[in-house]
Amino acid sequence: MYLRGYIDHAGSGTGDIIEKCRESGLPPPRWESEDDGLTVTLRRATIASQIKDDRLGFNASQTAPKHHGDALDDALEARLLDALRKESSLDQVELSKVLGVSRATVQRCFKRLLDASKMVRVGGKRFGHWEVIG
Repeated sequence: MYLRGYIDHAGSGTGDIIEKCRESGLPPPRWESEDDGLTVTLRRATIASQIKDDRLGFNASQTAPKHHGDALDDALEARLLDALRKESSLDQVELSKVLGVSRATVQRCFKRLLDASKMVRVGGKRFGHWEVIG
């Protein structure tokens, strides 16, 4: 891939792939080295929820261990709330661009924040805005 110019240097995307899987609520990718190359297995959410991830010791349909991403989730929530304090009319697509995460990640973050009563929607979808509580 490097010699063909598809990547800048070897190994640069491995961490990105793992992070994107985590952000999407998927199990980590499975890496298998073979004589003629490397196979990376990425599992869809519908399948991932049924597969036991032996390396982490939990089923993807269950709650992940407490240490698994909670600090990152808290940091993302704080950044999202700061963005809404500055511009309360931002929608989820705009927030995903501002925060550099997927829309699905923003949606999960919204759900957590709404469930925790840390923000509320004032007005309707079209002309409303978000209000940060506290």
